[in-house]
Amino acid sequence: MPLYFTVDFLGKITRVPATNDGRPEKRIAAADPDGFHLLEIEVGTGAWDNKNGRTTLVEIREASLPPLPGNTRLVGKAYEFRPSGTVFDKPIRLTLGYNVNELPAGVTSIGAAYYTDRDGWVYLPPENTNVAGLGKITAPVNHFTVFAILAMVSQEPAPGGVNALTPASF
Repeated sequence: MPLYFTVDFLGKITRVPATNDGRPEKRIAAADPDGFHLLEIEVGTGAWDNKNGRTTLVEIREASLPPLPGNTRLVGKAYEFRPSGTVFDKPIRLTLGYNVNELPAGVTSIGAAYYTDRDGWVYLPPENTNVAGLGKITAPVNHFTVFAILAMVSQEPAPGGVNALTPASF
């Protein structure tokens, strides 16, 4: 019976043949149903779950939002990549898309990040490319957990969601 490496990205299934040890025999380019996000896994990449077993089924679902640091806003949605704790023997690529018209006011920076209970939110180094993709962030990933795009904002809103104003001084 043939073995497959399967990615279920919010219900859209991408499947390629796998070797006997579970490595994809073809490059995987698994997009979500809207084509907004993309997970790319190169030929021969090995994946192991947190119990050191081979992973050949990846599921990506919307996640509950872990606590955010101050002056940080979620852009879009957070996604849980399962099985959580899966590690790869070489980096894979994750592209998360966002609507630039939905960025919060006062944005000073934006980046893709992952969450761990031990470290909280950790920003991923963006992939260096010759052409900047407005509305998309691509980063190398070597493990699975919760991923999201986060925006740093210039100030924390006051109660009621309105930024507090400081009186002018002359």
